[in-house]
Amino acid sequence: AIGAASPGDTLRIFPGTYAEAVVIDKALRVIPGGCCAWVIDAGCTASTAVNILADDVTFSGLAVQGGTLYEIDVEHRDRVKVLRSIMSETCGTAEYGIQVYRSTNVKLWLNETSGFSDAGVYIGGIAQSGDVRVQQNESSNSARGYIVEDSLPGRRGVILSGNLALQNTQSGIFLHNSDGVRLLHNCVTGLPGTTATGIELDTTSDGNVITGNAIDENVTDVLDSWRNNHFTTGSVPPCP
Repeated sequence: AIGAASPGDTLRIFPGTYAEAVVIDKALRVIPGGCCAWVIDAGCTASTAVNILADDVTFSGLAVQGGTLYEIDVEHRDRVKVLRSIMSETCGTAEYGIQVYRSTNVKLWLNETSGFSDAGVYIGGIAQSGDVRVQQNESSNSARGYIVEDSLPGRRGVILSGNLALQNTQSGIFLHNSDGVRLLHNCVTGLPGTTATGIELDTTSDGNVITGNAIDENVTDVLDSWRNNHFTTGSVPPCP
């Protein structure tokens, strides 16, 4: 279907399991059609289950599994949306549910990720014009819920807002070598073990803004290894 489509088309995916890896190399809207369940399953035969290789892509409402490294990969792209989708680790090797790397104008909204060896959502290499928005997602049962790495401040930059990180084993949100990230009204809860941290900022991350987050039921709620980050506290309702 993708091969026959033209840029700007909308592809409606009919219910069923599609046993293949998918490459989206045109500006398309890929959305569900009809009722029931839609699953893309790479069957552990490809490193990436859904590889987005074009700008102006919207991928919405599908379940993705079976990538040996990533379920959805967005690299060097502009104006990409991944919405209302479910990424599950089924191979025992996958690092990320969604990877966004060196891309601009990306929106991740209302997605669910579970079971990954590194993070449910990975954001890396975002430059000052990045405008990457990670909003109202749920990441659970991975090593980390969300990672932002090697990213710089900008007029819009990287924003994580209204997300849930639940029962991840190392940290809920981890910032490495990243400045100017905004963490707003996220919920981080239920990290097990003796070393897990709710929100972790390492020594190479500064100038970040952390406001209105609910952080509870973790061994360590916040670990700020650098002291030039900006925390706003107040009355915040507990995680649901």
